[in-house]
Amino acid sequence: MAHGSIPRYTEAVSQLSQREPTVDAEQIVNGLGAGLSLLRARFYRRIHFDVEENVGRDSMFVPLSERRAYEETREVIDVYQVVESAWAAGEFGSPAAGDDWYLGWLGEFWIGERVPMPEISKKLARYQRKSPDARRSTFMDDLLKVLPESSKSPLILYRLFPAAIHIATAIAFGNHQGARELRAQQAACLPVIKECSQCYGTLLENGETCAACGNPLWKYQWLTVTD
Repeated sequence: MAHGSIPRYTEAVSQLSQREPTVDAEQIVNGLGAGLSLLRARFYRRIHFDVEENVGRDSMFVPLSERRAYEETREVIDVYQVVESAWAAGEFGSPAAGDDWYLGWLGEFWIGERVPMPEISKKLARYQRKSPDARRSTFMDDLLKVLPESSKSPLILYRLFPAAIHIATAIAFGNHQGARELRAQQAACLPVIKECSQCYGTLLENGETCAACGNPLWKYQWLTVTD
């Protein structure tokens, strides 16, 4: 699997099937894996490579190890994705989101192979009880510690990214109406996304992307349109 090891994927499907026997656990795990993988990769590009290409590379921010910078940033992104996906699952009324089960389940599936579960739980707990705005602020602060140039990325990106996670979660659970409502909220923040001549800002299936504008997480040029 492109989004995780086969044993971890199989275990995630098994656990979800036991928790919610009536859902298509394989479809949900596949959808979450594909959607979150793409969003992680696109978001890292927006806050790192796009900043270097469009703003410039500051020698003060050049990491000693590109690989280490990526790994540390990936962990920050992954923790935030898990928390936001769990929040979205709760908002959409998924039974799996009850009593924090989904949070721990997705954390183990999405991060558990790289970070011990007790450490993951501690990181998740920092976000869990915060409001959406407070979570976003904490996320930006955490990114700044591991990837200082992230502060130079367009601020609108940090409003679009959590909604993109919520959309990926909604699509994975088959809630396309909820996903459409969230896309409308994104378009209200950045109306230009509906002007793409290829995708017109419509919803894409998890793992799919628009080569023209970058949907579901738009390219630098689209994020900086001022009109």
